[in-house]
Amino acid sequence: MNETAAHPISDRTAGLAMAGAALASIAAMMHHPSTTAEMRGLAFLVHPLLIGFSALIFASSVFLSRRLAAIRLTTVAATTAMAMWLAANTGAATINGIVVPALADSGAGIGRDIFRLCWEANQALAALGVFAAGLAYLLWAVVLLRGQRQADRALGLAGLIAGLLPVLALTTGYLRLDVGGATIVYTVQNLWLVLAGIWLCRSSA
Repeated sequence: MNETAAHPISDRTAGLAMAGAALASIAAMMHHPSTTAEMRGLAFLVHPLLIGFSALIFASSVFLSRRLAAIRLTTVAATTAMAMWLAANTGAATINGIVVPALADSGAGIGRDIFRLCWEANQALAALGVFAAGLAYLLWAVVLLRGQRQADRALGLAGLIAGLLPVLALTTGYLRLDVGGATIVYTVQNLWLVLAGIWLCRSSA
């Protein structure tokens, strides 16, 4: 990997932030409300927290791409894909976590069609996020698999798996992005981010 581009303190901090935010995202998804009625109290915080964790992961991913800057076009494309992932996740979480509860509480007699529209918009954005993250993982994996160290290649192989499996599960209809399916998909993707964060920490040493 490109040692000259690394800044040990920054990379280590970014790695810890990435791994921590990914683990926190998994924990938050375990408490994801499954109905509008459940979006009260602490459950209301799940979506804002997920947005914050996603933003932290994106910021950390910039350091990961910089660390892998031997192939600049590939790593820039990976970072761009992660920016799309952040935007899509933010949109999906805002719809389900803020817009839908606000509509339900408004008492304005909102029709089922409006809630259906919100659901479809949420699903489209959530799917976009999964595909964008999958693309970023695959691009990073291309670089990692060309690394000299076994740890680089192992992370690259894991990136191929974490990038492809969720996308295949969605495109084949094996999983849907309801609460249960989304928890599985996001857990797979976030576990790779934990590994990538650990790799980033250790590579900066």
